[in-house]
Amino acid sequence: MPEKKSLLDQLNVKDKLENRDSPFAKDEKTKPLRIRESKYDLVNVISFKTGTKKVDVLDNILEAGIKQLKLREQYKDEL
Repeated sequence: MPEKKSLLDQLNVKDKLENRDSPFAKDEKTKPLRIRESKYDLVNVISFKTGTKKVDVLDNILEAGIKQLKLREQYKDEL
């Protein structure tokens, strides 16, 4: 008979407690996004050199652009 895993084992409780996050909090999901090859190559290089995930590199770039262009304030009514 297969061994049953407890719910706590599935939630990675130790990691969540170290980060002070709720073990029942949902992680933020990602969605696919199309990007031009030239930009993709740059993201790949940045990701490799800094040792971060591509999604985090893109998120940092987008956040910097949103802040620089003040897009959040411009479209705050639609969010």
